[in-house]
Amino acid sequence: MDYWTQYKKDVDLGIDFERPDQKRMAGRLLILGGHANSFFVVSNVLNIAEREEVGEVKAFMPDSLSEKIPNNDKVVFLPSDKSGGFSKTAIDPMLDNLEQTDAAIVIGDMGKNAETVKFLDELLTKSTKDVLLVRDAADLALTGDNVEDWLEKDNIILFLSVAQFKKLLKTIYYPKVINLTVPVVQLVEIMHKFTLSYNITLAIPYSGLIIFAKNGEVLSIRMDQTKYDALTVFNGELVVKMMKLKMWNVGKNSLECFLASCIN
Repeated sequence: MDYWTQYKKDVDLGIDFERPDQKRMAGRLLILGGHANSFFVVSNVLNIAEREEVGEVKAFMPDSLSEKIPNNDKVVFLPSDKSGGFSKTAIDPMLDNLEQTDAAIVIGDMGKNAETVKFLDELLTKSTKDVLLVRDAADLALTGDNVEDWLEKDNIILFLSVAQFKKLLKTIYYPKVINLTVPVVQLVEIMHKFTLSYNITLAIPYSGLIIFAKNGEVLSIRMDQTKYDALTVFNGELVVKMMKLKMWNVGKNSLECFLASCIN
């Protein structure tokens, strides 16, 4: 398995961890999520991104939350539907804002309504900037009509549980199937082959490892070599660090940026 490299925390990947002096070079990041009755995760990830010294960060939430959140110039409200999630009419302003930034994290807590699915499906299909999906945002995205279209895009990053990866494989009728206790070697092989067929990036914490794959290349690190565990790996901090280091290391191997984010 020469496509799989396993790392330890003392590895030097040549990744720059120092914040660029110019604010513009420190990255512009959007955090997207929330629903009429839920905004804590979005707010928490916004705070993490500020703590991680991202150059500019804003959170985008449905306007059903506008009366529940104190005035904050870092929060932008987009049209919501009757259920309190993002309306499909939010797509144009969302894309306009995204095109002026470097990347977005879709963090979830978005409800399960059909309009939000359409909004997310169109966002992934049309965006030219990096978009990372994690938590229930990934589940929602997999119910859209254009999954196979955005899987072909180089700018989409899926941070998934193994259960979500199983759902993805089933959704697109992928010829390989997995169960929730799949051997690590088999999972790595499927991630290798999957990312040879599709252009997206995969990140899957599983069985004490954090595994990244793109273009058939697979990198991993043992979770006990990082500060994360099976629960905290999904709390938003790691995905912020992943996107931060990618923005701070333009032109470098994105998988190495992502792996470095686990040990910084």
